[in-house]
Amino acid sequence: MYRHEIKYVIDYHDFIIYKHRLDGVLKRDPYSQDKAYTITSLYYDDHYDTALKEKVEGYASRYKYRLRYYNSDYSRIKLEKKSKTEQMTHKKSVWVEENYELNREFEFLIKYGVIKPVSLVRYERLAYVHPLGNLRITFDMNVRGVKHGPDLFDSEDKYSPLLKDNHVIMEVKFNGVLPDFICRLLESNRHMQTSSSKYVFSRLAIV
Repeated sequence: MYRHEIKYVIDYHDFIIYKHRLDGVLKRDPYSQDKAYTITSLYYDDHYDTALKEKVEGYASRYKYRLRYYNSDYSRIKLEKKSKTEQMTHKKSVWVEENYELNREFEFLIKYGVIKPVSLVRYERLAYVHPLGNLRITFDMNVRGVKHGPDLFDSEDKYSPLLKDNHVIMEVKFNGVLPDFICRLLESNRHMQTSSSKYVFSRLAIV
């Protein structure tokens, strides 16, 4: 199912405010009950940087591939294909050891050199959920990356910050219409909506 996905770059002060508000209203997702969890993603693109160019130039329809694992659990790696049509997003996700069409598609592209790993991104995520509209609000902190010769298992000392001034990426994902009470909780004149993704931040200069 395609979903709405709105992204903001906010400062750490606003993150603390939103965290306090949301803790009183929403539940945290199962992975961030006590603290934020770490996500590591290896992004792929072709030799023409098509995924990057289409994102920066605002193509209405586009997609990208990534491998992802959580915390330090190297035994469970996800393959994801994230697509966007107009303002709606859709994500296919499978475990790499499974035998699905997406795995075979990805293996074919790798085998014949159509796509290659281009950047690695790591961050700590705090996530909130609500059943209304399948709402999910995430805060990604300490966003950092490896831009040259990335490997999924690169050590922490190879990463560099991707955002200035301890900024946090807030993402609001939902089906249908965003509930009014959520709009009020996230109301602020201080943050800015962004069309850029962590993938773009990992390929371009620090913002």
